[in-house]
Amino acid sequence: MRNILWAALFIITFSTATFAQQNPVEAQKDINLTQNFGVVPVGTSTSLHWNLRAKELDLQIQSISLQGNGFILDSDCPEILPAKQKCKVGITFAPEQTGPHQAQLIVDLYSERFIFNLQGEGK
Repeated sequence: MRNILWAALFIITFSTATFAQQNPVEAQKDINLTQNFGVVPVGTSTSLHWNLRAKELDLQIQSISLQGNGFILDSDCPEILPAKQKCKVGITFAPEQTGPHQAQLIVDLYSERFIFNLQGEGK
């Protein structure tokens, strides 16, 4: 009986080790992008959006955030985007004063983090 128990324990341990080697945990990768909205008169705005698409599997979205002034975030993305679906991440540049404006849009997808360095100038 003792030999059978030891053999069962070995098989479970071996299977777990094999799985860990085939599916290592990957470090998060940062992808930096730049978007320049150009010169926009104070009191007006310009917008653009990107689509996030889930391929064959559900896409887990850790967070979508915006840091900076003069930019507005608009997103309809859920925490888990179902496979083969898409959602929108939009940014509006609406300067309230003249001069350069900068912000960062961060789309954190656990394995990858997209960092959009946003620029624009209020006129």
